[in-house]
Amino acid sequence: MRCTDVPPERPYDPSLSFFFIAWYAYIPYTPSTMKRLYAFPVVLLLLTACVQANTGYTLTFDQQGQSHKQELIDTATRVISRRLQQLELELRGKKVEQTADGAVIRFALADTSKRTFLDQQLSASIDFRVMVETTQDKADIWNDQDAIGFRATGITEKNVTWATATPAPVSSVGAAAGNKKGGVVTIALDTEGQKLLAKTIQENEGKRMGIFVRGALVTYKRIATTDKPEAIPIDAVPSYELAIVFADDVNLGAHATFTPLTPAGNQTSSTGASPSSAEPSVSSTGSTTSSVAASSASGAILPSSGTSSSLITNP
Repeated sequence: MRCTDVPPERPYDPSLSFFFIAWYAYIPYTPSTMKRLYAFPVVLLLLTACVQANTGYTLTFDQQGQSHKQELIDTATRVISRRLQQLELELRGKKVEQTADGAVIRFALADTSKRTFLDQQLSASIDFRVMVETTQDKADIWNDQDAIGFRATGITEKNVTWATATPAPVSSVGAAAGNKKGGVVTIALDTEGQKLLAKTIQENEGKRMGIFVRGALVTYKRIATTDKPEAIPIDAVPSYELAIVFADDVNLGAHATFTPLTPAGNQTSSTGASPSSAEPSVSSTGSTTSSVAASSASGAILPSSGTSSSLITNP
């Protein structure tokens, strides 16, 4: 064909685009490297575009959470991703839209039969409680394995302003095996929580103060009069990664509510205050026996041993 010849017009066939790009990446023409660099991202974009979001959640933040909106969105994304990994699935096709009181996160769920389980895991109430050691007759929770009881101090997730995870020094008791650094979680409290913690410290020196999540003991420490009431430090988490997991769980549980979207994108009933799938059992004394593992909403199961589940167990 001469350069002056004009080929006959043909209808455009979109299905040929992908094959053209794949062929273009390999044509023997210089500079071939540049052609491949341009072609592969386009192919990747075409493949990604095929992933359609078919599920999602509306996140509603409380007043305190409004000041951490982007952080909570990032936290929710990590939590959803971890839960999907627990189901041997990946977070794909994610789309985030901020709203006046939170956000909407949509994504592609490859196996829709796992949707109910995912909803239950994300919507389970955190039931965060700070409790102090007491005798069995006064205990709200009694741990049979360690023969120790705890009563409520009044500090719950409603008193948590923000939980922060940081790496611990290598010399920390939280440093895990293999010379990996441990982690520290600092749980800051609001004014009311600080008053309750100050009262607990003043009246219970030498006793153990425990943190419970979903009815399970996560950690406890001996109370000292030098303890500060502004925040609760958990300074012996086995790894920094686990510290992040726990902080994510606390922050979402304290400040966000997950509401599943219907296939049409409409909200179902709010599930942020739904009970956990594993409820504490009641002992013969009338007190609650902690019998569930501290399962983080992020998908990680904290170290557990029978009725005592803890990141750290201090003597």
